[in-house]
Amino acid sequence: MKCSLFFPLLDKPENFRFAASETEVCQGEVINFTCSADGNAAVHTYQLLENDVLVTNGSNSHGMWNRTMSVGGLFIYKCVANNTAGTGQSESVNVNVNGEQLLQHVVLKQISKFLKGSSTLVALFFVCVLPN
Repeated sequence: MKCSLFFPLLDKPENFRFAASETEVCQGEVINFTCSADGNAAVHTYQLLENDVLVTNGSNSHGMWNRTMSVGGLFIYKCVANNTAGTGQSESVNVNVNGEQLLQHVVLKQISKFLKGSSTLVALFFVCVLPN
């Protein structure tokens, strides 16, 4: 009788798919992050890093986060995935957060007067202004 012993080959997470719903936003806007990875041991936790620091409540098994961008600046996000074989890390996603969101009421008023009674579809745009 011939016996063989097999050890399953486990791989740390790789082939990351990490994305942000937006990469340029105004302060106060919400960004959705999604992350997934492959590995020959199921990923059991995903972590979101902001500028190489773990985000509060940034660890979960879903790989999905919503972040309200309350401060302006450039932020670098990464996703870390963990399984029984080890840890892997995604490429970074840069997010630029501009000043506070301001709806230009004067422009909207003029558009409203112009389109009164019209069936034309209008796309409204938000403008970011930097605080003085």
